[in-house]
Amino acid sequence: MAPPRRSRSPPKPGAGLYQLTPPQSLPAILAQWGTVTPFVLRSRTGLDLKGAPAITTAQFARDFEEVRSVGARNSTTRTADQTAAAIFWTVQTAVPWHAAARAASAAKGLSLSENARLFALLSMASADSQIIAFDEKYKRPHWRPITAIRAATDLNIPALKGDTGWEPLLVTPPHPEYPSAHAMFSGAAEAVLRGFFGSDEIDVSVTAPGPFGVTRTYRKFSELTEEVDNARVWGGIHFRSADVDGSRDRPQDRRDRPARIPQFAAQDHATGRAAMITRRTLRGDRRRIDSAPTLVGRAALAQPWPASFVRFIVPFPAGVAPDVGCRVLTARLPEIWGQRAVVENKPGAGGNIGTEIGRAFRPGRLHRG
Repeated sequence: MAPPRRSRSPPKPGAGLYQLTPPQSLPAILAQWGTVTPFVLRSRTGLDLKGAPAITTAQFARDFEEVRSVGARNSTTRTADQTAAAIFWTVQTAVPWHAAARAASAAKGLSLSENARLFALLSMASADSQIIAFDEKYKRPHWRPITAIRAATDLNIPALKGDTGWEPLLVTPPHPEYPSAHAMFSGAAEAVLRGFFGSDEIDVSVTAPGPFGVTRTYRKFSELTEEVDNARVWGGIHFRSADVDGSRDRPQDRRDRPARIPQFAAQDHATGRAAMITRRTLRGDRRRIDSAPTLVGRAALAQPWPASFVRFIVPFPAGVAPDVGCRVLTARLPEIWGQRAVVENKPGAGGNIGTEIGRAFRPGRLHRG
């Protein structure tokens, strides 16, 4: 049965509910992303998060005060390194994680087929994590810090000290706050990489955004996840609970977490969901990947289809970064796959054209022209 379509009607007003955010008050995006067919997950039973803390709770008051202080544009409590980390993680979440995977692969000397399996697992788990994240975001659309802090002056909640002129360090993304999509991606990616390599150890340096961005160095996969959780708060765009619930169950989970994913108990990460998504990915991997290593589920990309072509839909105008990146990659497909590829731009509706195509995708088949 096809999942229900979500309305793109304006957000409902109310304390705790998502509202369009300044400076541009853009329409909320990716409302339908939670209805995309996952690559691996066959059921969402048990994947619901506990939800953001009620605005009258002590937990929300702690989250509120932390981001109000350290996440402000003119914060006096945020350090220079915290500012650098916040700016660094404005990059697409996959960039640092795929760099970490490449570094670990090079250190282990993985073969072509081993790399295909590694990046298939990483991509499927992280993609499914985003489907769950946006499903949760629009089921219970929680307000962003800029909305909460500015509105708190009228809430008559003593623990919340409002500021009508408060601004975050970063521009707030135009979609609901809970859970953090960056954190859910990172929790899933960390679980895959630690499970695949049987270790948390890594040595990688990444520069982002772009060639003149911030350089960050990591010695553990878990350091990336921890920094993501912090960086979204330091940037003023997330409350702590949205990050922690997105990436893991409890802060101590990382210390207690076994190194190999198949050993995870069923209740591990019951809130963060990263391990559950990854366990199901690995179970799917035994059926779908080991028999024919591929980059997208069961589709045998090594099989040439010279009479056909792969069609890539870019939901952005020609010339922007995602379009350029896609065209650079597809230019190499004939030599890698023995198959032609075309790139088609379909901008508009906040990327929802691409979302609708994603909803129609069925695992095990390439979207071919």
